[in-house]
Amino acid sequence: MRRRSPRRLFLGAAAVASLALLLGGAQAASTAVYNLTGKWQTPGTHLTLTQTGRTLTWIGGPDNKAWIQTFKGAIVTDAEGGQGFRGEFWQDEPGHLPPRYHGTMKARIDDSCHFTFLSIVQEGQPTIGTSSSS
Repeated sequence: MRRRSPRRLFLGAAAVASLALLLGGAQAASTAVYNLTGKWQTPGTHLTLTQTGRTLTWIGGPDNKAWIQTFKGAIVTDAEGGQGFRGEFWQDEPGHLPPRYHGTMKARIDDSCHFTFLSIVQEGQPTIGTSSSS
């Protein structure tokens, strides 16, 4: 796999409305199933995404380590043949187990280095929906 130069994207999180991040290392397979594995970052925030087949996981948070977020989900294909992912996240301050904050995320994969959140749902918090990629 060839590493690509970083590109801008938009990533939402439950504790914050959204994070503008840079992506390195993702590229599309010939079947239009995207490989999202790589370091996603913006000044102050880092996530490490791992995709194995259709399983997508990540871990990361702000550089000040105020919180850590983990995510586990699946790459899915919609009725029109578009790619996306959905899954669950857990988030809390480092060392607090089990994490107090939990919810679900659903996103559309726009291309090999952009995705758009369609919803972020967490009990007791407003639902975040349709965040555009940049």
